[in-house]
Amino acid sequence: MSIEEQIKIIQFGQGICPEAELLEQLDQLDESEKGKQVFDLYVFVSRLKPADADIGQAIADADIGPDYSPCISPKSGTRKVWRKMFSEHPEKDYMFLLRLFKIDYQRRYALNKDNATNWQYRDLSNRETVEAILKQYENLVEEVYQNPSFRSEFVCIAKLWHERSMQPPTQIRQDHYTYLTYDELLTESIKLLGNLQIHPISMLCHSIEQALSIKYGLDHGLANRLTLEVIDRHMRETYNSSIYK
Repeated sequence: MSIEEQIKIIQFGQGICPEAELLEQLDQLDESEKGKQVFDLYVFVSRLKPADADIGQAIADADIGPDYSPCISPKSGTRKVWRKMFSEHPEKDYMFLLRLFKIDYQRRYALNKDNATNWQYRDLSNRETVEAILKQYENLVEEVYQNPSFRSEFVCIAKLWHERSMQPPTQIRQDHYTYLTYDELLTESIKLLGNLQIHPISMLCHSIEQALSIKYGLDHGLANRLTLEVIDRHMRETYNSSIYK
């Protein structure tokens, strides 16, 4: 999720951006892009660790039917988080996640709206505030990109990512399943573990995210997004490609 998309979601949480606008944007995407959009929101919301009691309320607020199976749900007294693979109803998933986010965010906003150190609780109805946030983020990307302490790691990840992207795509068997079966999930996981680039990329990204979190006081989500932005810049400038393609 880009910084612009996150601002839009938080504006929705503050009651500034109407839900209809976000749903209309989702509706304009193809099925693959819809799935990515829903999953990005799923990751964003799940990191907030919303209360289990909010889940039923979000389903009721979204008016998506009593038979809807949420992609974030409580189980056995603890939160059970899982990803719906190839969902047949991405609009319902997206609407549910929006409502769940809004319930959780408004609770946090009431407690933190005077906290000027966290941009997520600033008044995002102010255009100058939004522009300042975007500029600050742009400057942070530039600073990290130019920082020699991280450069060798980013160059290495970009090289590994490029080499991986040059490999022939894996042919995925198509059948009637809406979700991956357990055996299919296990098989695909083993393939990923055997990939020569996946493990070092994951290890290096995790290391950099930890370092950025400590150095700049970032939460996990922002450190992850910042890492991907800088990797993508190296990819574009060195290989004329992108991690988002």
